[in-house]
Amino acid sequence: MRGPKWLSIITFFISVVAIICILCFSTVADASLAYNISLAIFGSAVLGFIISLIEYFDIRRSVLEEFYLEALKINGLIHEAGYFYTDEPIEFVLDCIVEELNNSYNIKFYMETKHDARDKWINEYHRMHSLELQNCSDSNDLCMAIYKSTLNDYNEELEKCFDSYIDITNLPLASFDNAYGKINFIFGNKKFRMWIYQTIYTPIHNINRSAQEIVLQINRHRNGKGNKAFCAKMLHELNMNWFSIITKQYECGSVTEIYNNYSDLLDEKTQELWGKIYHKEPVNMQRYPIIKITNPIKEQ
Repeated sequence: MRGPKWLSIITFFISVVAIICILCFSTVADASLAYNISLAIFGSAVLGFIISLIEYFDIRRSVLEEFYLEALKINGLIHEAGYFYTDEPIEFVLDCIVEELNNSYNIKFYMETKHDARDKWINEYHRMHSLELQNCSDSNDLCMAIYKSTLNDYNEELEKCFDSYIDITNLPLASFDNAYGKINFIFGNKKFRMWIYQTIYTPIHNINRSAQEIVLQINRHRNGKGNKAFCAKMLHELNMNWFSIITKQYECGSVTEIYNNYSDLLDEKTQELWGKIYHKEPVNMQRYPIIKITNPIKEQ
């Protein structure tokens, strides 16, 4: 981008200098040679300026398109960031996960195990599903099986969420940074680069750094040096920062929708960049939830 930019600037100034020389030499009687040379330089410089300007605007669009496509590629990965959704209160589930992990360690060293969180979960399940369980002779065994299955599903979902944040730390930032570095315009360069830097470039790097903090602990956990429960708590805190939860009430029940705030904001800004590239009104991006849960009203 710098080559066409400076070529346009240089040929423009040569054209200006040449036309000044033409005006000066045109009034001097014995300066016909200098006049003709200045005229030739002026014609060549103007032609060079026109060609370089055409090339400049062509490369300008290509450079912005490259940055736009890199931003879209990265935002696609950010959109895949996992949200750890639980039917029960998240603190309740985390207590169960911590308890099971502690019990697995205690069993190895023949220490006493505790089941306070598990018993609380089973009692709460009994209360919430009393009508379905009232005619069940082995309701305790059934609740125990449901508890183990649910906790196993949550553990698998946790690992999937962990993988999604590992993917985010592997974002192709080198090509993204390179595309940003190519942006160098003749007009409004500082203002335009600052807008891109603040609205797209910096947020993507901040998201990457935010993911790296939890991935450090995830890698420690998977190498046997960390704690899965601690990673789950970090994931919960990250989810609270990255996502928003909207619950809509209807006559027949409610719908819970979860949105990726960072990805949606980047969608909006990349579309605004698209409008600047092609000199069109940006498309208003409709937000779509990454998770949508329907909660019908239970019949009494």
